[in-house]
Amino acid sequence: MPLDPLRIARIDAMVEEARPIWESTSDTDALQQYLKDHNCNGVEAVFVTMRLLACGLGEAQRAYFLAPCRDAERQFHNRALEAMAQAADSDALGHRWAVSGPSEADRR
Repeated sequence: MPLDPLRIARIDAMVEEARPIWESTSDTDALQQYLKDHNCNGVEAVFVTMRLLACGLGEAQRAYFLAPCRDAERQFHNRALEAMAQAADSDALGHRWAVSGPSEADRR
């Protein structure tokens, strides 16, 4: 899904606003704290990070989620992934039952 023009403008503006912080510190934790303090969160913070660090999505996400100030976001992300994994496991079990019926272990 492409970014809308308003969001692109916010990202561009924050890149320029945060550039001095990044250039003076080269500290991803300091950058994330600055972005958080200026209400730049989520996808927009990751895009700003990608631009300033000149890196890919994976590295930007690591900088975002591993920053101490993003602990709440990291915990939410981890809970969401756990819930998706549990749902996938549940769905796989349901699919197995539907295809072959309960296994010997399931009957016990």
